[in-house]
Amino acid sequence: MHSDLFSLETHFKMSIYCFFFTSIFSLPLPPPKFSSIAVYCLPLQNMMNINYLGTVYATRAVVPLMKSRGRGRIALVSSMAGQCAVYGFTGYCASKFALQGFAEALQMEVTLGSLHFQTTH
Repeated sequence: MHSDLFSLETHFKMSIYCFFFTSIFSLPLPPPKFSSIAVYCLPLQNMMNINYLGTVYATRAVVPLMKSRGRGRIALVSSMAGQCAVYGFTGYCASKFALQGFAEALQMEVTLGSLHFQTTH
């Protein structure tokens, strides 16, 4: 994905300095029963793949481009469910809590120039 973004930048003769990403996939799930754990896990995995991993992959693609310029801003849209758990939305809350932790940890890891991360709810 990084090389694809670099190709787009080169083709359009423009640079990415700001990246705003949102992903919202939510599905209320009743508490799992032992007999239906496989049925419960598939939507949970889909929520993590879309809400968390989709954001991770997209962010990891733009960070090297921004770091090479020494500046950039990345805004990730989370949810209040990433701050306070909601009954029946276990997977959604987990994916948004993970997004918050990802943004906080990545801000500490990326220390070059003025690259900033923020999470909005």
